Amino acid sequence: MKVLLIIRDIDNSALGLVGKSLIKELSKVVDLDVLYSNGETNVKVDNVNKYYRLKYPTIPIRLYWGVMKVFKCSLFDEIWARVGAIIFANKKSYDIIFDIVSILTLDSLLLGHFLSQRLEVKHAVYFVDAIPAKGWSYNINVSNTLKSIVKKTLPSADYFASCNKKM
Repeated sequence: MKVLLIIRDIDNSALGLVGKSLIKELSKVVDLDVLYSNGETNVKVDNVNKYYRLKYPTIPIRLYWGVMKVFKCSLFDEIWARVGAIIFANKKSYDIIFDIVSILTLDSLLLGHFLSQRLEVKHAVYFVDAIPAKGWSYNINVSNTLKSIVKKTLPSADYFASCNKKM
């Protein structure tokens, strides 16, 4: 089975640590490629076929959150994910797209969503943290925007998992 694992960060963050562990274990049982956007691939696992980097642009944080508050959408994430899906769709064929996401890395969820639609393959999503509860963010518009991204993409996922029983 050919699997493309999409993760934003391969580093020592919670997302990166979970990702490294999953990459290590999945690479033992499937034909695995990894697509990441930030960090370095210092986690080289022998069984991973290829690491691809689709760099996420540096956007001033005030601009990023300001656009999200005003327009009630994650415009930069949406553009990056759509362009990335177009670029990456011609690289290789896969049986499944597997996303490892955090509530603050929904750009990779969007990329997996658009790429699975473009390639017409299954889409699996693994959340390493909770989908935000009411009042999670400092700004209700940001929280609502993050929830709306999850609401529009998650129903089309073929598989969904979260990291603990509370979620």
